[in-house]
Amino acid sequence: YNNSVYEFFKKYEFNTLMRRKDIFSNVENQVENTDYEKIEIKDLKKLDEVISYIKEEQKIAFDFSKDFTFASSANFEYKFDGEITLFSDSITLEAGLKALKPIFEDKNILKICFDLKKHKHILDKFNIEVLGNCFDISLAKYVLNLNAKVNDFASPTQYFYEYKVLNEQMEKYDVKQLFNKIEMPLVDVLYNMENYGLLIDQNSLDETKDILSSEINSLTKQIYSVAGQEFKINSPKALSEVLFDKLSLPTNNNKKHSTNVEVLTEIEDQHEIIPLILKYRKIQKLLSTYVEPFSEIAKRNGGYINTTFNQTQTSTGRLASSDPNLQNLPIRDEEGKHLRKLFISRFKNGQLVSADYNQIELRLMAHFSQDENLIGAYKQGADIHAATASLIFDKPITEISPNERRMAKAVNFGIIYGISDYGLSQNLHTSVMKAKSYIDRYFYTFPGVKNYINQAVEDARKKGFATTLFGRKRTISELNSSNKATQKFGERVAMNMPLQGTASDIIKIAMINVFNEIKKQNLESKLVLQIHDELVVDCKENEVEKIKAILKDCMTNVINLSIPLPVAIESGKTLMECK
Repeated sequence: YNNSVYEFFKKYEFNTLMRRKDIFSNVENQVENTDYEKIEIKDLKKLDEVISYIKEEQKIAFDFSKDFTFASSANFEYKFDGEITLFSDSITLEAGLKALKPIFEDKNILKICFDLKKHKHILDKFNIEVLGNCFDISLAKYVLNLNAKVNDFASPTQYFYEYKVLNEQMEKYDVKQLFNKIEMPLVDVLYNMENYGLLIDQNSLDETKDILSSEINSLTKQIYSVAGQEFKINSPKALSEVLFDKLSLPTNNNKKHSTNVEVLTEIEDQHEIIPLILKYRKIQKLLSTYVEPFSEIAKRNGGYINTTFNQTQTSTGRLASSDPNLQNLPIRDEEGKHLRKLFISRFKNGQLVSADYNQIELRLMAHFSQDENLIGAYKQGADIHAATASLIFDKPITEISPNERRMAKAVNFGIIYGISDYGLSQNLHTSVMKAKSYIDRYFYTFPGVKNYINQAVEDARKKGFATTLFGRKRTISELNSSNKATQKFGERVAMNMPLQGTASDIIKIAMINVFNEIKKQNLESKLVLQIHDELVVDCKENEVEKIKAILKDCMTNVINLSIPLPVAIESGKTLMECK
């Protein structure tokens, strides 16, 4: 939409914005900056005048991320003097913000900023809430173009222009509902979740740290013994010399003497040192990525781990978690369970309750494709992997072996992500020909899925984007690439984005509804974590059953699909017991 926005800016002489090369990369222009007056507020009398004007105009734009600047209109930008002296009229930042508190807490005044959640945290330190009518520029840009990296650039005066233009663009591209009903309400939910945090069991954390450190020491000694020398295990160069020069282990010609996980896994059975190194790396990662950072954060935050949820980081609408990343907690292996058992309830005799959507993307494939066999299997409540195995191996479901079910599971999830026959062969450790036969049998069994994939790619090629059931869009320029590999990537995105993006939208709406219902029922339990398709609530002992009912109701009734959308609900004293 570069041209239409540019013409709009030109018509209304938005000169600064017209110079934005990251928006108008193909437009050469030399336009002078729009003038606006910068005013440093040095006394409360001046601030009172500005506040009166803001109340009259019913709007304020602000940026407190770098310095404390705000604007009452596109013409005037203000900054606090910030000096604290005994012999001048200068006012402190605290005094200035205190005077602005009624503005931020007036639900009717429009408040425009970039990254509202961050600003809510900043103002929280001054005992100020940001309530009511808000507009987050970063989220508006995000829903308009998911492939563009969302950056802050403007000053508060420019936010008024941006507000007008972004609203018009969201209307034009039909993403206003997505912005107003999902992304903006989610800000408050995430802000509260970040503030709540998860309580960690300090004794269990210390014990885990000791156990893992002891294992590292033991593995180090074993590796040295097997290698016949001491060396820097964490150094790829030193490890490569030991494995491939000294021990003469076979190496993949394409990857020379690489020591990455894939290469080492391929030669795991070639020497006793390889399983030791793989285990060493896994435990080292648990220590350095999770246990040690958890320990530091818990000390700072009174025993709580507070993560940051990012709304604008992924191209599918999924949330990202950082500092620390709690969405990547490993759960499938014994080592990973060490981590989930660390998290406990903040309430005496309380429990953590986890609600997880059951195979949401596979269910969405059934809905999108309208394939009768797939819909039928889900409506009958069948084990979908066993049912798929039964159909593609042409055997009664009662005769399906665990290995055949495992292969069918790999096919089911592989199809969703547009896996190639080669990719599937790698996953199943079988021949490309065999993998191709599984995919062919799958599409023969579920012809609606094949039709959906073809249609999704064709639609995206025509429109230039893929869409979720809630109107979230992702532009897919890769489909027009002259590079075949890039084109293939675009095709995978075109068929997967509606599934993954819709799943993201569903969990976001569920979060909003669960949060609001807990508030409405005046419960003390807290929604504390989202891990992709799973929500975790920290519950008071006497609220556990109420919370389970809320989770079930709010999560299963987000949308009416062709098949049920069940949730698996578990509870326990630790997060590990919820799985």
